[in-house]
Amino acid sequence: MLRNSYRFIQAIILVAAMTFPMALASGQAATVEDDLQKKFKAVTMGSDSDGVSVVEEGTLLTILRGGILAVPYTDSSDFRTKYQNGAMHAPGSLVVAGRKAIRGKFGADQTTHLFKKDDKVYPTKISVNMKKDTVTMGIVACDKCNKTDPPTYNKAEVVFVFPKGYLVNATTPAVEKVIAQVFTITPPAKKKPKGAKVAKEAQDAQPQQ
Repeated sequence: MLRNSYRFIQAIILVAAMTFPMALASGQAATVEDDLQKKFKAVTMGSDSDGVSVVEEGTLLTILRGGILAVPYTDSSDFRTKYQNGAMHAPGSLVVAGRKAIRGKFGADQTTHLFKKDDKVYPTKISVNMKKDTVTMGIVACDKCNKTDPPTYNKAEVVFVFPKGYLVNATTPAVEKVIAQVFTITPPAKKKPKGAKVAKEAQDAQPQQ
């Protein structure tokens, strides 16, 4: 009887030892993810008879490293560009060609686009995966900022890959520091007050002496 009780207690301790780190990691992931979502506000997209458009702007980002593979917003392809150890790794040409071939069989064209340095984008989502030690950020082009006409709203996903076990104890600023190697938050352009514009027009209209 005593032996059975001892084994029961051992089992409880073992389960607790396994559960506590998992709960701790889950809580850490939720905290970091929540902080990142607050800092990088996601854009709200919508569509109507005219096509896809931005309903509510998110945090404007400038790309600091080119080579992020994108597809049009309506494309369901799940291409992901990885950022690891300071290097960008876009899906290989064979993967892209294979995807194009599959879509071609269904009568759908596959169009890809590489975002370049200084392109402006909005975040569409951000998620943290503690088990895989990754942070994934979805982005969509700010066509108005990039002066893309007609608009395409190319989208992409960037997966930030961290060393194994890193995210369990990582702080939000530490994660943000890595994201900042690829994206920087860009303040929107300030609109000039109407009064200043009218005053300048009046000044320009005055005859020169």
